Amino acid sequence: MLRNHLKIALRSLRKDVSTSTINIVGLSVGMCVSLLIGLWVWDEISYDKFNEHHEQLYQIMLNDHMGDGSINTFSAVPLPLIDVLRSSVPEVKYAAVQDWGWEHGLMVGDHRFSRHGLQVSDDFLRMFTFPLIKGEIGTALKETYSIVLTQRMAEALFGDEDPMGKMVRIDNREDLMVTGVLQDPPQNSSFDFEFLVPFSYYEFSAPWVKDSRDNWQNFAFQGYVELQPGITADQVIPKIRNLVKEHLSGDEVNAEVTLHGMDKWRLYSEFENGVAVGGFIKYVRLFALIGALVLFIACINFMNLSTARTERRAREVGVRKVIGSNRSQLISQFLTESVLMAVLAFVICILLAEVFMPGFNHLTGKHLSIPYSSMSFWILATCLVAITGLLAGSYPSLILSAFSPRTIIKGLGYSGERYRGSLARKFLVITQFALSIALIIGTMAVFLQVRYSMARPSGYNPNLLVMVNTTPDLSRNYTVLKTELISSGEVQAITRSGSPITAVFQHFADIDWPGKQAGDRAVFANVDIGDDYFETTGIRIQEGRAYRHGSIADTASIIFNASAIKRMGLLNPVGQTVRVFGAPRTIVGVVDDVVMTSPFEPVEPTMYRMNYDWGDAIMFRLDPKVNVHEALGTIERIFQKHNPAYPFAYQFADEQYARKFGEEELTGKLVGIFGMLAIFISCLGLFGLAMYMAERRNKEVGIRKVLGASISSIWMSLSREFFVLVFIACAIAIPVTAVVLKKWLSGYVYHTNLPWWVFVLAGGFAGLLTLITVGYQGIRAALANPVKSLHNE
Repeated sequence: MLRNHLKIALRSLRKDVSTSTINIVGLSVGMCVSLLIGLWVWDEISYDKFNEHHEQLYQIMLNDHMGDGSINTFSAVPLPLIDVLRSSVPEVKYAAVQDWGWEHGLMVGDHRFSRHGLQVSDDFLRMFTFPLIKGEIGTALKETYSIVLTQRMAEALFGDEDPMGKMVRIDNREDLMVTGVLQDPPQNSSFDFEFLVPFSYYEFSAPWVKDSRDNWQNFAFQGYVELQPGITADQVIPKIRNLVKEHLSGDEVNAEVTLHGMDKWRLYSEFENGVAVGGFIKYVRLFALIGALVLFIACINFMNLSTARTERRAREVGVRKVIGSNRSQLISQFLTESVLMAVLAFVICILLAEVFMPGFNHLTGKHLSIPYSSMSFWILATCLVAITGLLAGSYPSLILSAFSPRTIIKGLGYSGERYRGSLARKFLVITQFALSIALIIGTMAVFLQVRYSMARPSGYNPNLLVMVNTTPDLSRNYTVLKTELISSGEVQAITRSGSPITAVFQHFADIDWPGKQAGDRAVFANVDIGDDYFETTGIRIQEGRAYRHGSIADTASIIFNASAIKRMGLLNPVGQTVRVFGAPRTIVGVVDDVVMTSPFEPVEPTMYRMNYDWGDAIMFRLDPKVNVHEALGTIERIFQKHNPAYPFAYQFADEQYARKFGEEELTGKLVGIFGMLAIFISCLGLFGLAMYMAERRNKEVGIRKVLGASISSIWMSLSREFFVLVFIACAIAIPVTAVVLKKWLSGYVYHTNLPWWVFVLAGGFAGLLTLITVGYQGIRAALANPVKSLHNE
């Protein structure tokens, strides 16, 4: 029977090539969108799953209970906490400490690289699955002066030579022996590094780290634990919750220890009242929904065109019923046809996916590919084809198989079936266009929100502001470096600070001010700065003054931003005294709020402390009169002179600031692309329906022309129904989408409001496409020679 079904299905496809082509193209595009999105979603939800014990791995977090009742969750922990977890909590199998990761200079002979590396304790390689190609897990990070390289880094430094036992100079300070080479970390790993260095080396190279071994007040590290098999976080958290509070008073910190599972690191990174409530998962859900909607729209096309063909196949159904076919056989026949078309569409879908995969990877920043060797992929693909085929063919098969053979054979008509099919088509057209219009409005909403946030005043002047990470050599040579850069005429101003202008690396809560209420604890961002910081960055002084150049006395002063003054509730703040870590400091200035972190959130209360001895970033502003390319060439030579172990690596502040909008811009681009594809599929279906309607009303059009009807009236008669359907789709989509987007935008503290013209533009765009799509068939039918349609009458 299956063989007969296939024969009839192929015969039916050949008999109606135009409708079959439209069906298959629509399905293939819908499947391609779903496949690409599915691969992207799978990559996101499989983050870190390559770790053998990912279900037992956790990051140590702290829930700090603030004075206003809120909870501030962060991952910075004191070093002794990790030691206590390792030695005193039997449910903990391993515990590892890690720095925050930084760019380090690696040098072998003439090969110099600035690469991101981690300084970790011994248990790191025991906990996380980063297989060693050379070396042993138990000994690779045992010696202080050792280094473990990724395969990519080893090849860059040593080429084809065996790196084991060879020396790598780090930061132009010490020579470290290569004791291991590990496989490059997968792209979907939360850890991004090119090399690992023992944490004991960190203690050697930075004495403050060694001093932190017994310091519960220094929240400067990251920690991870692996729990024993069968042990859950809920069993451990009650035992470790108060470990920090037991060593610190509530006035210093009121933090409770908690654990954040590795399976949630990627998708659930946003916390609310101490609970991981969301994060990147919202984008995963959004695109999964879009993929399903686009495929659903393609299935709607199939249903529409198939039900529209009922008249052509009505006699076939009648004859087959008369000779003995029952309804189940007819349903299986039509479902076979739809599944066959789904199979053909999937083949084309694979070809389309291979064509568009490079562009999709470039857009999303991934390295996705179709996993042909994976049995799971083929099982899912089979399910996709089967579900799509059955879903797309279910309604048409039920309609066709329900026709009464007596009325069809006798030519008595089947107005009831025709009427029901007509209503179904109208409903489906409305549905698909409503979904497509909603996607278009969503695209414009994302675009407007990103543009609105990018137009937000940043509080500083990013134009020609260049940022460079500090190295030990640059710290030692900073004074002469600054002199030579200014003398070159290429640089207008230069400064250094504890963080670049586009980030904040420190937060403190031990701050007292006049009128502070008991139990009021506020977290302030902290930026240690050097001379000429405000002049270089272009931050405006609202009140008071900047720090005096080279003034040692100003190390006892303090400058706050406007948000900090508002948080403290100080009137006439300049001249008042606050206490930072118990030491008195006089407020000498108030500056504008600066957007250093998320451009979608309020500016944090921030303090700027003068610090002449330390800084993680060097920032300088190019003279606007110089040629940027030539100026950077000159500046590079000066940096190489004073920083020989590192290549000259820099970032423009405006470019780095623009990267903060990456996720939102990616969302807008992808939603826009998939929205346009949804519109394309919908218009493809309209084209097929209009073609069918023009064919069905061919004789009617001929009679109208003979009786003197104009081309415009005939065109309007054929097109009116479609415009009404699209108008109804707009009337449904616009208010629903407005409510959904209003809720979405309210999730941003700094957000735009959707103007009325967004909805008008989306509806007008849908109407224009309908005009073009349907109008072509209407005009074509109106211009046809009536003799051809009436010669048989």
